[in-house]
Amino acid sequence: MSRHPSSNGSLVAGLILISLGTLFLFDRMWGYEFSRLARTWWPLALIVVGLWRILGGRPRGRNWGFLLIVLGVIFQGARLRLHPLWTMDSLWPVILITIGAILMFQRLRRNDEPGPSLPQNNT
Repeated sequence: MSRHPSSNGSLVAGLILISLGTLFLFDRMWGYEFSRLARTWWPLALIVVGLWRILGGRPRGRNWGFLLIVLGVIFQGARLRLHPLWTMDSLWPVILITIGAILMFQRLRRNDEPGPSLPQNNT
């Protein structure tokens, strides 16, 4: 039985969805406080996925991992009201700037990579 990386990702995603569904079911049926916790702490999921992408080793994954971490920190700060100015109304331009900077960085990095070399004609 061969294992492909995509099948491992499906396994992890399935386990996460089953776990979340179970927690929300407990919340609805027996009054646990999971939905309140989820509303407050959901941005941590972005941070965890971002770290996972960075530690995955692919350069493209690192850039998007960085973006997810920045967004997670911004959203978490807004959810916890860390500062009076730290609200989504005032921070959404930062999100746009961050996404734009990552897209530009990716493009510049692609331009710096050497392309395939052409054979030299010595006739």
